[in-house]
Amino acid sequence: MSKLSRMSGLKSGLGESLARRFIAALAVMALLAAPALASDLVRAGQSDSIEFDRVWSAILDEAGLDAEIVSAPHERKRGMFVRGDIVLDCCSIPAWRQRPEEKASQLFSDAFFRSTEHYVFRRGHAVAPVENALKLRFVRVKGFVYDLEAPFGTAIEVHDIEEVLDHVASGEADVAIVNRQDFERRMRLKPRPLVLGPVHTVADLRVRVHRSRADLLPRINRAIAALKDAGRIEDILKETDVEKAGKGEYAGVLMVGRSDTIGTQRMWREILAEAGIKAVFVNAPQARKRRMFASGRVLLDCCAAPIWRMRDEEVAVQSWSDVFYMSREVWVFRKGEAVPVATPEDRSRLRVAAVQGFDFHDQESFGIRVPGQDIDDTLRLLAAGRADAAILGSLDYEVRIGKDSDVFERGPVRVEVGLSVRAHRNAAHLLPRINEAIARLKAEGRIEEIVQEVAAESRSPFKK
Repeated sequence: MSKLSRMSGLKSGLGESLARRFIAALAVMALLAAPALASDLVRAGQSDSIEFDRVWSAILDEAGLDAEIVSAPHERKRGMFVRGDIVLDCCSIPAWRQRPEEKASQLFSDAFFRSTEHYVFRRGHAVAPVENALKLRFVRVKGFVYDLEAPFGTAIEVHDIEEVLDHVASGEADVAIVNRQDFERRMRLKPRPLVLGPVHTVADLRVRVHRSRADLLPRINRAIAALKDAGRIEDILKETDVEKAGKGEYAGVLMVGRSDTIGTQRMWREILAEAGIKAVFVNAPQARKRRMFASGRVLLDCCAAPIWRMRDEEVAVQSWSDVFYMSREVWVFRKGEAVPVATPEDRSRLRVAAVQGFDFHDQESFGIRVPGQDIDDTLRLLAAGRADAAILGSLDYEVRIGKDSDVFERGPVRVEVGLSVRAHRNAAHLLPRINEAIARLKAEGRIEEIVQEVAAESRSPFKK
C-alpha cells in the first residue's frame, strides 16, 4: 500500500501543499533510516476463491505489506510459487500442497478460518456422492487436490471455479466440490440452478510463505491474530454487497486492476492515495482482468476509456470517473516501413500487433490481428517482422521508444481519448472521492509531472 494513503489523515490539519511536502519529507527520512523496507514490496498469488480474496487483502494490509497480487491459472500459480516468482499465496492447507518441490519451498501460517467444502449438484440431481462416485462426472479446477473417499468415474479439469459451476449447471458434469462462502457469493453474482450437498471436508485455511521470505511469516501471523481477535474475518465474510455499499467501504481493502502501462500505473497509485482508498493491485493479462472486473473480483480498474470497454457484460456493471489524462492512440511502424492506414482497405492489408484483450474501435478492418501478451511483447512482434504495425498510446510511445529510435517510427494519431477510472457497481460509491482526488492532482500539475518523470526514468530496451 502506498505510504501516501497511510498519511492522508494529516491533510485535514495542514494546507494541501504543506501536507504534500511534509509527507514527501517523511518518506525520504524513512527510506534513509530503514532501507530494508524496500523488501516489503512482495508478489503474492491471488486466492482462487472470490470470497477469500477480501480476507487475503485484509491480511496483507494488516501486515503492512505492499503487495502486488498476481492472477494466474491455479496450476501455473503453483509452479510460480515453487520458483519464487510469487512468495506469498492464499488460501490453502498443507494437505493440498504435497508435491515434493512444494514441501521443500513452503511454510504455512497459522490458520485464519475454518472453511467447509461442500459437494455441489445441479438442482434436482443430487445423489449420495460417495456411494455413487463411480457413476459421476466430477469437475475440478486444474491443479486442485481433494482427499476423496471414493474415486469418481470421470474427472473433468477446467480453468477456474466459475467454469466448475457452469459445467455442473449445464449438465456437462454431475458434481463438484466448492467452499460454502465462495459458492454463495458466486451464486449471488450469477444465479444458477445449483444446490449445496453434504460437507466433503472442513479446511483450516492458511497463508503459504516461500522459504526465501521466511521473515514475512511472523508478520503474517501477527496480522491474522489481530484480525481474528477483532472478529474482522467473520465480519468480512458476512458482509453483503448492499451492506458494504451502505458503509461506503468494500471490506476495508479493495482488489483493483493494475494499469497496463508504466506511466498510468503511477498516476493510478497517486489517485488512490489522494482519495484515501486502500488497495491491493492485481496483475493479470488484460483479457483475464476484464473478466475479473465483470464478475466483481476486481472492483476498480484503470486506465481506460469507455470506447475500449463496450462488451455487454462490462457495460452492465461499470461507471466511469472524470477524465484525468488525455491520451493519443498512435500507429507504430518499423523504421522506414510506414504504410497507409487511413482507409479500411489500407488497414485490411495489415498484420496489427496488439495486446490480447485490448479492443479498438476499428479492429474489424484489420487484416490480421497478432496478439501480444503485453505492450513490450507487441513491440517485439513488430521488430521481428511478425507484424506490420502496432498500436500504442502516446505516453507509452514516449516511455518505451522515444523520439530518436533506430528501430521504430511513430505514425499518425488514430484517436484522442480521455483516460478514466472505472468502478464496478459494487464500488460506484467511491467515484466522488476518486473524482475529487483527480481534480486536486490535475490542479497541482501532478499528472503532467508524472508524464515527465516516467519518460526520463525509462530504461526500455526499445529506447535508443
